[in-house]
Amino acid sequence: MITWIKRLLFGRKPRVFLGVAAVLPRTDVKRHFEEIVAGSVIELDTNLQSALKHLFSMPLLTARDDPLDDDRVLDVIVTHHQAGGAEVVQLDEYAIPLAWRPKVTVTARLSDVETNAPINTYVVTEKQPWLPFIQTKARLPDFEQLLWGTIFDNKIVIRLLYRACIKVLTLVKKDLK
Repeated sequence: MITWIKRLLFGRKPRVFLGVAAVLPRTDVKRHFEEIVAGSVIELDTNLQSALKHLFSMPLLTARDDPLDDDRVLDVIVTHHQAGGAEVVQLDEYAIPLAWRPKVTVTARLSDVETNAPINTYVVTEKQPWLPFIQTKARLPDFEQLLWGTIFDNKIVIRLLYRACIKVLTLVKKDLK
């Protein structure tokens, strides 16, 4: 109660520390198609992990030295990501085209450090629109897509991660006011 009154009178916002920043491994079937077309999915996971640590360059919860009773912790997890791709599945004389666009889902939880009670949970999903995705895939010949698919797809997914994280930080900032 007294902390709330101090914040109202003096305008000090609570400090936010980074708890967990992680990328969950993929378990869906599409990851196998992306491995065939674009290369290593592990490379994408590593790139997302380093981009996530770069984006949330806030003090770590383990480095908190002078605890205050209104400190907050932000846990950020990339719960789903896909680089996008297109495949044709051949069933006897029928061909079924499959396409999925790049997508990133970021889940974040803001909670109180002392009580570990969640204040709010945020889920933000960013997808590349279909038209730019189709234009990117149609612009490259098949052999170039096999050679350069990882580079283009990783850049697109990293850009989507940046957009999703900015939206998460905007939502967190609104909750801290």
